[in-house]
Amino acid sequence: MAQPNILWLVGDHWAFKHHIDLYDQLKLETYEELGLEGVVFDQAYSVCPLCQPARSSMLTGTYPHRHGILLNDEESGGRFRFAPDQKMVTHYLQGAGYRNVYFGKWHCGCDKIARDWGFEGWSLPGYGAPYKSKKYADYLDEQGLPRPEVLIEWDVRNPENVGKTFRLGEVEVAGFGPWVAAGKLDAPLETHEAEFTAHLACRWLEENARGSQPFFMRVDVWGPHSPYHSAGEFIDRLNPASLDPYPGFGQHFDGMPGNFAFSTQRWDKGERTRNWTWWQTGLARCFEQVMIVDHALGRVVDTLDSLGLADNTLVVYTADHGDLIAAHGGKMNKDTLMLEETERVPMVLRWPARFAGGKVSRALVSNMDPAATALDAAGCPSLPEDLDCESMLGLCCDPEAPGRDALMCEDHGESAVEYFQRMIRWKHYKYVAHLDDLDELYDLAEDPFELSNLVHEPGYAPVLRQGRDVAKELMEKHEDCSADAERLKRQLRNH
Repeated sequence: MAQPNILWLVGDHWAFKHHIDLYDQLKLETYEELGLEGVVFDQAYSVCPLCQPARSSMLTGTYPHRHGILLNDEESGGRFRFAPDQKMVTHYLQGAGYRNVYFGKWHCGCDKIARDWGFEGWSLPGYGAPYKSKKYADYLDEQGLPRPEVLIEWDVRNPENVGKTFRLGEVEVAGFGPWVAAGKLDAPLETHEAEFTAHLACRWLEENARGSQPFFMRVDVWGPHSPYHSAGEFIDRLNPASLDPYPGFGQHFDGMPGNFAFSTQRWDKGERTRNWTWWQTGLARCFEQVMIVDHALGRVVDTLDSLGLADNTLVVYTADHGDLIAAHGGKMNKDTLMLEETERVPMVLRWPARFAGGKVSRALVSNMDPAATALDAAGCPSLPEDLDCESMLGLCCDPEAPGRDALMCEDHGESAVEYFQRMIRWKHYKYVAHLDDLDELYDLAEDPFELSNLVHEPGYAPVLRQGRDVAKELMEKHEDCSADAERLKRQLRNH
């Protein structure tokens, strides 16, 4: 079989698993169609619930503690660039004869962009500001599109913005308008950044994909990260009043680790944010933007298929991490909480020439596993020894296979707030080890929304002991040996 093309589609900050299970108004047509033609991984987790560490892990195939980018930016402290000798999957794929291509959000270190790591295509430094970019301005001119404006309907931090209109690409954060907000674009759907990024990828495919050289392409949109902008045919697709309260919306956090208090204080703006009716508007626009992203990524898949390349192209569809919106007492963002809402991500793989479709795997997988999967599919002679990820091809060919026994994810903090944690998922349990704080333990079969911390329940003492043992084992296996990691391992041994 000829080397396959590899198309890896990535959304950012995705309100996913519980949200899609709870609300049948949230329709992901591209995700569902790929699932009918490929394999859905129902237990897929983010390696780290924070953009830059997760995205860096997805391209290196290593944990944040190994590549060293632990937080989002220089202001948060810590290292914010890769070591000079760091290798990405592109290094090995280029050696295997691949043409590497990247379009969209980068956010993997602050001083280099995708082209500095061997990619063609288009990206921006750091988080990126697509609406401010010359590439976007040229796109508007080429397509005869107006500069979009957004009418704000909902704003967590600045309610005085509600009813105001902001022109995208101007002075606000990254040119997106008010950041922790939701609204409607007064412009065609095509002006949304996800549609713009998809357009660039589709054009490259149309002009280059039929060449003799196989390609590896990443397409990374900025959405559905807040601000939640609905647009075009998706505006008012959801009626906010139709969204029932999220389970545990009135949850309190006595006896929980300190990062729960940090998050609660961050998002509790008084009676306004304690009211479910208020959250409904933001959640509806969030879901509409999720559907916009799914639609935009679907355009890339449709272009690939129209070129006759579907059969021998490995398509991966996933996200960097989740979104807490409206969950756990009314929160947003990630906030160092290693909950299902922040950790679970979409994951579906399609490769018709290699494996059948319409299957679901319950194996535990990480969103950095596609890195090893791409190298495996490309026929790289041997995978690098320091990879922390595993190829998913065997699971795609045999979706009933159990996969790894346990999965470790990690977190180091967010927004200049440090919380050193290691999360372990095994069987139907989740354990989160906190350095210098109370741990968490959940039985997801009995409590899928993680409303009861079982760490002090006598009946779960053996499960807690197992979680701690597995945490130590996986930390050792993956050479997790910083000063804080060693302190955490001592803490685990001394419990």
